[in-house]
Amino acid sequence: MAWVNSGATIGGNVVVRDNAVVQGGASLSGGLVLGGDAEMWITCSAGTYLMFDPDRGCDGRGGESDVNPAHGTFTDAELSITI
Repeated sequence: MAWVNSGATIGGNVVVRDNAVVQGGASLSGGLVLGGDAEMWITCSAGTYLMFDPDRGCDGRGGESDVNPAHGTFTDAELSITI
């Protein structure tokens, strides 16, 4: 569940998703995406941020790579519930 604390300012096309947190005092605008477990507490207007980083800056780049391994697709039989 994403969270925006009081005192934060969000505008433009900002997306806050997953478990991201926007701290009070942050000012987010433009096309910024904040997701994963990222936290933002600064002024930023561009980029994708998907991971917590205590030294976070606003670099405007794409998000961090997903470190989770890919998994296969389950069959209907594997997902069926029997009693």
